[in-house]
Amino acid sequence: MSARLIRTLLVEDNESYSRLVVKMLAGTGNGGFDIESVNTLAKGISFLEENVFDLVLLDLHLPDSDGLKTFTEIHERYPGIPVIVLTGTSDEDTAVKAVQLGAQDYLVKGEMEILQLARSIKYALERQREINKRKLTEQALFEEKERLAVTLASIGDGVITTDTEGKVTLINRVAERLTGWSHAEAAGRFIEEVFFIVNVETGEKKENPVSKAINANNVVGLESGTVLITKGREGCRYVSASSSPIRDRDGIIIGVVLVFRDITELKKLEEELLKVQKLESIGVLAGG
Repeated sequence: MSARLIRTLLVEDNESYSRLVVKMLAGTGNGGFDIESVNTLAKGISFLEENVFDLVLLDLHLPDSDGLKTFTEIHERYPGIPVIVLTGTSDEDTAVKAVQLGAQDYLVKGEMEILQLARSIKYALERQREINKRKLTEQALFEEKERLAVTLASIGDGVITTDTEGKVTLINRVAERLTGWSHAEAAGRFIEEVFFIVNVETGEKKENPVSKAINANNVVGLESGTVLITKGREGCRYVSASSSPIRDRDGIIIGVVLVFRDITELKKLEEELLKVQKLESIGVLAGG
């Protein structure tokens, strides 16, 4: 099965030079080329609008556009297509600026050789593939973060994530309300300060489940009778919680996620139930 042709748009107003470039492309050894040749920027943009191209060879000096503007007009519209600039010996500075702005390479007319053209095309295509791949990865990561942010904002539990040192990296709205700490205040602080927990009977400070999860290398929870002291020590809440290590693709721990909920009302109901049961027990004994 033959390799797919490299769809190439040549934007060059010098007809003789266009024929020379086409001839050189045939001898590069990069595989076959499907070449469209136009002589103005407007025609080039029109072709790019209506067709799919793998590569653009672009003369910066055209009848309807001149200098860097020629490159930026194409690059800003079609950033995913690699552009190799063609320039004269007297205008290399402009070509260098084009490369700084995103062109993959520049070639000097009259000095360009077949091997140089072949190498330039090969690396331009490879670099652009890597750039496009990285952008897709970045976009996927951004979308995943957005989905996570929406999820965290909508769930009823408090969620706090930390790095491996136990410093807060994220806190959702429920966690903000339960702890009294805003995201801006909590970010970068140690989890023990934001999620300050004690034993309800003794007032003794409890080991934070984030530290326990890292040390145990596993999911850990809270002991019964644990209360969360809110910011400024203004109040407390009974909480249940679990902490899980966050791992990268290689299984290395890169952080911890703490999920917790307010169970104060549940504890009150349990206490009321115990009182009722105790009173019933006393009544039974008295009537014995």
